[in-house]
Amino acid sequence: MSRQGRALGLLLVALAAASTGCAPTLGAVTTPPPSKAADLYHPAFDDDHIHLSKGATLGLDCYDFWWGTPCQGAVITSDDPTVARVLPAYLKRAPSPWAGAGASPQRERGFVVIATGPGETTVHVRSEDGESEVDVSVE
Repeated sequence: MSRQGRALGLLLVALAAASTGCAPTLGAVTTPPPSKAADLYHPAFDDDHIHLSKGATLGLDCYDFWWGTPCQGAVITSDDPTVARVLPAYLKRAPSPWAGAGASPQRERGFVVIATGPGETTVHVRSEDGESEVDVSVE
C-alpha cells in the first residue's frame, strides 16, 4: 500500500472513531503526598494502570480523547473497595494565565481513587461515549 493510501486509511479510522465517540480517558490532576506513590500510567497498547501507596489518593478527570471535552454522565466503580475506593469529585481549576481566549474549557467532573488496602483491583469508568477499565495496585 502506498504512503498516501496508508495515511488516508488512518484518517478514515480516526474520523470513524471520533464520530462514534470513544472510551473515556482519565488524566491525573493531583500529586502524591511526600513519601507516598500515586501515579497513573498510560502504557502504549495496554490498559491504563494506577499505582498507589496505602492511604494515598489520586484525583482524576475524565475526558473524550478525541475532542478533549468532559465525559458526559460518567460513573466510576471499583471491583474491590477494600483495595481502592472511588468517589466522584468536583475539580474546578483556576484558568491558566497563559491560556489565550481560544483555550479549551477546564474540565470539572472528576473522581478520586483512595488506596484503602494492599492488593489489586480494577476500576471501571462508564460514560455516554463508552467504557474503559483501569488496573489499580496498592502497595
